[in-house]
Order: sequence, then C-alpha cells, then structure tokens
Amino acid sequence: MSTTYSSSILEYIRSHSNMIKNTAFALGIMPEAVAGAIAEEYEWPKDSGYEAAFLAYVLPGYRTPDEIHNLLAENYKDGAPGGWDMPLGMGSVRVSTAISLLNEYLNNARINNEHMSDGEVYDILIKYEFNYGQLCFDMMDKDHPAAIIMSALMLKKANQFYSDTLPSDPNASQISMGYHNMLTSNKGATKMAWSLFSQETRNGVMITYFNIGWEAAGAKIDAATGLRPSTLIHGLSEEYTFPQYFPQPGADESGGEMYLDNLSVLRECLRIPAEIPVPGNPVGCIDVWAICNRILSYCINYPFGNPYITDRKIYCV
Repeated sequence: MSTTYSSSILEYIRSHSNMIKNTAFALGIMPEAVAGAIAEEYEWPKDSGYEAAFLAYVLPGYRTPDEIHNLLAENYKDGAPGGWDMPLGMGSVRVSTAISLLNEYLNNARINNEHMSDGEVYDILIKYEFNYGQLCFDMMDKDHPAAIIMSALMLKKANQFYSDTLPSDPNASQISMGYHNMLTSNKGATKMAWSLFSQETRNGVMITYFNIGWEAAGAKIDAATGLRPSTLIHGLSEEYTFPQYFPQPGADESGGEMYLDNLSVLRECLRIPAEIPVPGNPVGCIDVWAICNRILSYCINYPFGNPYITDRKIYCV
C-alpha cells in the first residue's frame, strides 16, 4: 500500500478546507484528524454499489420524505439487516452510525444544553431530527458538510472513549440508540495513555477507532487487560484503574500510521501553519516508559496483595 494519499483526495481536502476546519473547530476536533479520517476511507476503495443499494432500498414506490424517515427509523430501532445500513459519502459512515451520532448530539443539546454554540453545525443537524432520509442524501453530496460533520462526530466519540469520559449509564443522559449503541465505557483502561500522548498520536488512535469501531477497540482493550475487576491505585496525580492499555495508531486499513506519515501534507492542504511541530515518531507520547517505571516503583513499594499489582505488569500493547 502507498504511504501517501492520492492526489484526488488531497484536492478534495484542499477545496473543502474551510468546511473541514469550521466543522472540526465547532466540535472540538483537530481539522487534521477529520481530514485524515476522510482520506483513509477514500484510500481504501469501497464497493461502488453501496450508495446505489441504499437508494434502491429507500426510493422504490416514490416514498415521501416522511415515509423514508419512518422506514429508516424503524429499521434502526429493530436493528434490521439489509440495504438500508450502507456506508455513505466521504468518510463512509454507516447509516446506523450516523443516526446514532445525530440522536446523541441532539439529545445532549436538548438535555445538557450542549452544542448550542456550535453554530452552523447545530443548525444543520437539527433539520435531520425527523428526516433521516435527507441526512443520508446530504451525506452522499460531496459538497455538503453532512458527511464531514458525521466524521468529526465519530472522532469526537473516539476521544471520549479513550479519555474515558463517556457516560457510564447509556440511559442517564442519552436517547436509546438502538442496536448500534456506542456508549460502552473502557473502564478507564486508557485514561493514562490519553493524558500522556501528544495530540498527533491521539489523532492517529482516533482515526484507527474511526475505522475499526468501538466494538473492536473495546475488544483490543479486553484482550490486553483481561476481563477482570479493576484495581484502583492512589497516590499518583490521578487515580487509574489497572492494568492500563496504551493504544497505538493502527497500520494498514486502520489508518492511524498513514495519517502520521501524511500529517504535513494534510496541514498544507488545510492551510494550517507548517511551523506547528510534527511528531518525530509514530508513538509521539511524553516519556511513557518513565511514567510506567514510576507506577511499577509504586507497586513494588506498596504491594497490596493483588496479583495484578504485584506482578509488576504494565500493559502496553
């Protein structure tokens, strides 16, 4: 696989740079990450029949916008398989994922008074609350910001996942999001890594999440740390559950490493000043091993009799 993005996707990013930057800044995500997520999906060719299959599913019978909305809402609620749940537009966000992200965004705006300062992003998304069909049609329009917004919201979800700021109770402040529930917490297993990684490395890991989804991201954490009760260690600047997991930007189709390889090019296309430093290595974190040694020293000096502590193991997979 090439380690550089194609000229066509770079031209798309260049011509839509203001749209990408405005969306990213409104949602608290770095523009380079949004551009990298979109570029990675573009680089790995999708079945060109996805959008055609979606249109063939929702349009026969000349359905009205309300009928299309009801069809998608019912299928989403029931988790129905089929041609409705296709990856659409720049970013290749699935219909079910887009509906989940939309519902959560609007619910947070309504209940927690979030997003009211997001300006155009909020104004665009509120129009889709009872018009899922239009959301999908706009995502397929390369010159409409809908697909860029959904990509940025997915990256925002990744940031919440790894920083462990997702709600622990999906019903506490969120609308039920059907079978595609993305509110699973990682129980703090990556909280330390997220506090130490550079923003560029976070972006690479977030793009990997964007590509593999929360189920696979959670499975990696479970495989590395084990499905066991977490142990809380006190005495550090923060409290961490152990063992901790240090996620890395993924290779190949997961896209994180390719993002880092092309970071300077993405910044040029987005017209972001070149003097902003680019990480010199794919890890790009602040002396992680020094922090690990600090933790291990603490465990040795203060053994609690817990086998997962006195093993002196730190999980960095």
